[in-house]
Amino acid sequence: LTEDNLRFSIVRDNEKQLTFNLGMALSSGNVDSYIDLQSEHGIVEVLTFSPVNIPENKREEIVRFFNLISQAIYFGHFELNVETGQIRVKTYLIYSKDHSLPDENIKQCFYGNLNLMDRYFPGVLQIVYGNISAQRAMELIHNEVDPRLN
Repeated sequence: LTEDNLRFSIVRDNEKQLTFNLGMALSSGNVDSYIDLQSEHGIVEVLTFSPVNIPENKREEIVRFFNLISQAIYFGHFELNVETGQIRVKTYLIYSKDHSLPDENIKQCFYGNLNLMDRYFPGVLQIVYGNISAQRAMELIHNEVDPRLN
């Protein structure tokens, strides 16, 4: 993080867990990201929270959108808290506690997480504020032409 000149704070630091918080400015908005190193379980988890909570009447369509995203990506996933409307992107690495984890792997996990948020969050906004379907949002993101429009 220091090498990339990123500002961060440490929110948890003990023998089992080290958690960093980073406020990031993406093209789709400002987000809070966390890098959570869980040495006890050999997991590095990256979580990025969206700046928008999804209104209750749009949550079902957002779940459809997240399912479509899951079919299109191979790394990470989106989650919706159906109680609060909060969404987040989650990526993670599993590593052996007997081997060191290269910084480059953590960077790829972190930046991959941010790229997912930046790529797909505009679709969330289109569903919530533009009143389009999950399928149409996905088509727009992937620049797919709807043959019915010809």
